[in-house]
Amino acid sequence: MARKRKARRGFGRVRKLPSGRFQARYPGPDGILRPADRTFASITDADLWLAKKRIEIEDGRWLDPVEGQISVRDWAARWLASVAPQLKHNTQASYRSLINSRINPAFGIVSCQPCDRSPLLSGSPT
Repeated sequence: MARKRKARRGFGRVRKLPSGRFQARYPGPDGILRPADRTFASITDADLWLAKKRIEIEDGRWLDPVEGQISVRDWAARWLASVAPQLKHNTQASYRSLINSRINPAFGIVSCQPCDRSPLLSGSPT
């Protein structure tokens, strides 16, 4: 007797770990297969998590987990290097001084998470 074939999952992958828990993985918008940040007690929980992740990606609300690992200090250095060619020497020096004296001491080691800038640009409170 032929076995009934399981329906293929429409998005992501779920596998059972030796511990009995389930690991979910999903393809990000960049095509890289990324694991969930946790494991799940049941395959249903993993499927629900994958469905939520798919909606985040489709709605444009997905955040790259690797981007959240950069510190404010590193991000500020990258930003200053990227805008430096368009700035006059005194403006570069002023920005560098503000970053080193105000931003880095207060926020330098804090992780920098990407955010949705649309509320900031529209001027409406969130």
